[in-house]
Amino acid sequence: MISNNSLDPNPRNTEFSLPALFSRMRMGAMLRRCGFSKRSGASPADLLSTVLMAVLSGCRNIWEFFESRASMGCGASRDAAYRFLKDPRHNWDALLLRMAVFVCGFYKSLEPEDEKRVHVLIADDTPIERPRVKKCQCAFRLHNHVNGQKFKGYLQLSIGWSDGVSYVPVADAITGSLKERHVVAQRQAPSRDGRTACAKARADMASKTKPQVLVERVGRALKAGVDAQYLLVDSWYFSDDLFDAMEKMGLGVMTMAKSSVMFGEIKGCRRSSQERLRARAAGAAPVRKQEVLTMIAFTKAGRRVRLVFVTKRGKPDEFITLVCTDCSLTAEEIIRLYSRRWMIEIRFKAQKQWLGLGSECQGHLFETVHSQMIISSMRYMLLELNRRIEKDPRSFCSCCRSIREEMREIPYREALHSLVLLLSSLPKRLLDKGIVTARQAGEIEDEIIGMLGEWLSGVYDYIRQLMEPAMGLAARSRSHFKELERRPGLAAQPFQTEN
Repeated sequence: MISNNSLDPNPRNTEFSLPALFSRMRMGAMLRRCGFSKRSGASPADLLSTVLMAVLSGCRNIWEFFESRASMGCGASRDAAYRFLKDPRHNWDALLLRMAVFVCGFYKSLEPEDEKRVHVLIADDTPIERPRVKKCQCAFRLHNHVNGQKFKGYLQLSIGWSDGVSYVPVADAITGSLKERHVVAQRQAPSRDGRTACAKARADMASKTKPQVLVERVGRALKAGVDAQYLLVDSWYFSDDLFDAMEKMGLGVMTMAKSSVMFGEIKGCRRSSQERLRARAAGAAPVRKQEVLTMIAFTKAGRRVRLVFVTKRGKPDEFITLVCTDCSLTAEEIIRLYSRRWMIEIRFKAQKQWLGLGSECQGHLFETVHSQMIISSMRYMLLELNRRIEKDPRSFCSCCRSIREEMREIPYREALHSLVLLLSSLPKRLLDKGIVTARQAGEIEDEIIGMLGEWLSGVYDYIRQLMEPAMGLAARSRSHFKELERRPGLAAQPFQTEN
């Protein structure tokens, strides 16, 4: 579906061929369902292909793409692409979700039927800095909890799906702050119609917190058909409200807990610090000698959870605490599943470094910023799909499995018999089609019989040469035992063989 052979570390050198992929996804119908339509000019599918290829062709943004030779033969103009990105009727969130459902279904079809693989949703946010912005409709003064500094820009809340092998972006949302003093520019711009998709996304940014947007987007993804059993988040999202909301949707939650969070050993009793609980989980053994400890505890609201204490490498006094609402899982399973959360960090780095996230769009309209954010996630999805198809050997597991099953059902005797019959019937087929005469068909039959005889004699000679050393050893062993029967005094001597 995609022409390049590997996921280049620099996707700007990667060339895509999207028509086959768009045809398989039925992209035209998918775009119409998401509100993408045009009365004349380039089709929405051609415009989407153009904006997706702008950065992947080696350009930094769409303007540079149309100024370079990479746009030669492109069926769309620069102004048409700009109008396509800022049209408020286009539902970019629905388009990303529909593409994600298609790709997730493709990945699930590659899994072995006898293997029940666990699927998870991963959620996190990343800061997008716009330091010189003054009029951007979605810019805030926010705090970066990673480096502890203030910045101007917005937060991208992202949700992805993973089967342990690949990562698929499912939903993206722009979030900021609900406090007016943190708003850099006018938050609500005049809109012609408040019922459009972008108007609703802007309303969510202005009226909902990050946990609320997270719960809403997770519910939307599950309703669309994304299959998952757990939600993986970092310590910032740890709360009993999130646990309750995910439980109603049938999802378990795995998260880290900040060092200040306290848990109770018994429901309703006084809570203790994580250091004391870790020492209690260790029991009589020293804590430093145990890298992983686990126990059942209760949160502030009385929810029963499993705590997993993981000691940091080289620092036996420091540890992290993982919290899982599914107490039936073991500590090893929780650690293995939670390690998938690192995939979203890799996604953020790849999108910011290569796929134009935060650097491609310098527009001020909310619609433009939102659409460029979704397009960056679509590029990552396509690159990951290409990597899975072209490089990952597990992509061909279904084909290999079916071939192995067919080969097991055919015994070697029947296979050899059918092969000999096929070769023997070749002269008759050639004679029936008039390709050879009767005399030539007889000569071909004699030649085939001779070749089969030579092949069988060669196989017999190969087996005989292979078995001669073993047969010689067996003969010497038999003669030795006969000698022992005649001379009992030789029974104590060991039997020696030649090297």
